[in-house]
Amino acid sequence: MGAPYLGNSHKKEIHDMSRTKPACQIEEIKEEHKIPIDSYAEVLRMCREEGYNGCAHCLPELHTD
Repeated sequence: MGAPYLGNSHKKEIHDMSRTKPACQIEEIKEEHKIPIDSYAEVLRMCREEGYNGCAHCLPELHTD
């Protein structure tokens, strides 16, 4: 099994892989933009320090725009 979260470095968006929906369009993310994220703490750090945003569809509690 892969990492529980997936970051998209192109869109600065993070997906919760256990809650993805077709609208997340995971299959459209280019391999070079995929960042596996191993913990929710790292997700929070990336949102706070690197400007990442939660996906509106699978991580709405961290979606800000």
